[in-house]
Amino acid sequence: MPEDPWVVVAEHLMDTAWVSLDGESIALLAFANELKGQGIEACFDPFRPGEGGSYTRTLAQPIRLLVKEEDAEQARQIAADLGLDEQLRRG
Repeated sequence: MPEDPWVVVAEHLMDTAWVSLDGESIALLAFANELKGQGIEACFDPFRPGEGGSYTRTLAQPIRLLVKEEDAEQARQIAADLGLDEQLRRG
């Protein structure tokens, strides 16, 4: 996870990390792409699809989308504009 001043703007609990992409995980990826398209740096914690190796925990693992603290309010507004604020849990 990046050092501060990064904040969580959305998260999704996934039973098998990125192995099975459902509607919420696709929305999270689309949201990250939209943020980047609008010039907001975003990253995933603990990892993006295709990174991080296999899933080892028995409980659901939260996948978090982070942005720099200074961009958090704009990112949350973009989520609301896209109708994703109800679909994704927010930090």
